[in-house]
Amino acid sequence: MTATGPCNALDVVDVVALGESMVTFLPTRPGRLADVPSFERAIGGAESNVACGLAAAGHAVRWVSRVGADGFGDHLVEAIRKYGVDISAVRRDPVRPTGVYFRTAGDRATDQHEVAYYRAGSAASAMSAANVDLAAVRAGRVLHLSGITAALSDACLALLRELVAGRPADGPLVSFDVNYRPGLWHTTDGPHVLLDLARACDVVFVGTDEAEAAWGVTGGPEAIRALLPEPSVLVVKDGARGRRRSSARPCPAGPATGPRTRPRPAPSPCAAPRPSRPGAGRHLARAGRRAPHPPGHLRVDDHLRTRPSRRRRRGGRCR
Repeated sequence: MTATGPCNALDVVDVVALGESMVTFLPTRPGRLADVPSFERAIGGAESNVACGLAAAGHAVRWVSRVGADGFGDHLVEAIRKYGVDISAVRRDPVRPTGVYFRTAGDRATDQHEVAYYRAGSAASAMSAANVDLAAVRAGRVLHLSGITAALSDACLALLRELVAGRPADGPLVSFDVNYRPGLWHTTDGPHVLLDLARACDVVFVGTDEAEAAWGVTGGPEAIRALLPEPSVLVVKDGARGRRRSSARPCPAGPATGPRTRPRPAPSPCAAPRPSRPGAGRHLARAGRRAPHPPGHLRVDDHLRTRPSRRRRRGGRCR
C-alpha cells in the first residue's frame, strides 16, 4: 500500500474529509444511458466535493481516502489536488480498482434520472482503521464524514464508528452528512446505523426527503430535531423548496460531563466564501452570507469555526 506522496510533518488543517471519490461519466446529451453515445469524464464524491469546495473558498483541507493504482486513481488525486486540497493521506491500492459511475443528464429528482455505480470491491470500500492514517484524519479542527462511507463495507462502518465514538476532549469537531442512499445498503439496518452515527456527531446535515425515507419523519425541521436532540448543530436541507434551516442545541449553564464533551469557545465573526460545488460544503460556506437567523438559530460556519487554530508543527508542509 502506498501513499500519494511523502509527508514529513503533519499539518493541522481546518477540515479533514474522509470518504470515497469516484470518476464520473456524464452524458454529452440528454437521454437514457442505453441511448447516450458518449460521455465526458469528471469526478464525484460527497466528501471530496466538500473538500474541493472549501479549499476553493480558502480553507486548509485534507482529503483522506483510498484509490486504485490505476489511471482513474491518478486522475482523481490530481484533479482534487488542483483545488488546493492536501492529498498526502490518500492511499493507493495495488489490487482493488478506483470506483466509477455513469449518470444521465436529467434532473436527479425525476423518474428519468439513471445512475449506474461500479464501486463494489473498490479501493475505498476497503478502508479500515488498520489501513487509514488515523493521525492525519484527526489532525483537523473539523472532521467531515458521510453516511455513504458507512454503507460501503463492514470495515468502513467500523472505521466511522471508531472515529465518532469515544473521541478525546481535544479531538476535532465531527460533521456528518447523513446522505442516505438506499441502493448502497445491502441490509435493512441502514437507517438505524445512520441514526446512531448522527446522534454521536457534533454537526449533522440531513434532507427532509432523507429523514422521511430513512426514519419516517415527516414533520419538518422540528420533528427531525426531536429525533436528533444530541448534535450541537442540526442543518435540515429542503432541496425541493430551496431552503435550509440550522438549529443549535442550547449550551448547559454549568460544566457538562461525559466522554463527548468538548469546550466550545465563542463563535468567530468570520464568514466563509461560497465554494464552487454543491452539497454540505455549499451550506457550510454560504451560511455566513445569509441574513441573520431568528432567535434560536445560528450560522453554521460560525459553529464550525469555534475551535481555536492549533499551531502547525514545524518541519515542512505535506505535499
